[in-house]
Amino acid sequence: ASLERLSKFGIVNHAAEKDIAQRQIDALSIKTPSRITKMVSLSGGNQQKCIVGRWLERNPQILILDEPTRGIDVGAKYEIYVL
Repeated sequence: ASLERLSKFGIVNHAAEKDIAQRQIDALSIKTPSRITKMVSLSGGNQQKCIVGRWLERNPQILILDEPTRGIDVGAKYEIYVL
């Protein structure tokens, strides 16, 4: 989510940030031990789902993705395609 939506007067609302993270983990079936796990430690497919989730959180009217499933396993590809 954009920083502007998560902050007021330069102070980040960490509760809202955590809520958004958990909502995306649940909605996209991101396999992670914890929502505070660094994205670099996730599998390629789960990293890709995090990136897609970040853009989806902005509620775009249209989202154009260039090879969103390149280099990830078949299961993760399917999960991204059904979004």
